[in-house]
Amino acid sequence: HGLTFPALAYRALGQGTNLLVVRDTSGAVFGAYADTWLNKSPQFYGTANSFVFTLQPELHIYPSTGRNSNYQYLNWGSSSPYLHNGIGVGGQILHFCLCVDESLLTGHSYGGPSVTFASPVLCGAGKNSTAISSEFDVDSVQVWQVGTPDTSDKEVRRAQRLHDKMLGEHSVMEGNDGDKAVMRLAGHKFASEGDDMQPQ
Repeated sequence: HGLTFPALAYRALGQGTNLLVVRDTSGAVFGAYADTWLNKSPQFYGTANSFVFTLQPELHIYPSTGRNSNYQYLNWGSSSPYLHNGIGVGGQILHFCLCVDESLLTGHSYGGPSVTFASPVLCGAGKNSTAISSEFDVDSVQVWQVGTPDTSDKEVRRAQRLHDKMLGEHSVMEGNDGDKAVMRLAGHKFASEGDDMQPQ
């Protein structure tokens, strides 16, 4: 969905439940399912309906253990050494069950097992060892929308407006405040302003 992490993230923000699928350079395919839409946050969020999985070389699904609520994490642009820039699932910040770095080139997987999902190291480099962590090089990463987002949520609508703005899918009236004021007087409502905009 993009050459940069923010471009990938903006396309995925507020787009409903999602499936993260990673293939590393060893050929292993693994990922995570989350039933909470992606949100930029330096803290974990999500629900126990999340799970991680491996597809290649073997299919395994690791559901939530319920021992913590560290399901999803998405952050970029942070200069703090205590926060990670990238997308993470499970574990803890800087020690994720699955993480793809902001560069989209590398990631890591901590297992041994992961407290959040009771999963081992997911990536190919850690499969044939007793390692409790492993870094990997990304061959490809995809974020898939599963289902339809609940657009009644104000935060989802905000994320969708950010998504649309990032893609350039906004009204031709964007930035033309005088023309917009005249159209409002004529009774026109702009879809890009959403239901939460108040008349001025």
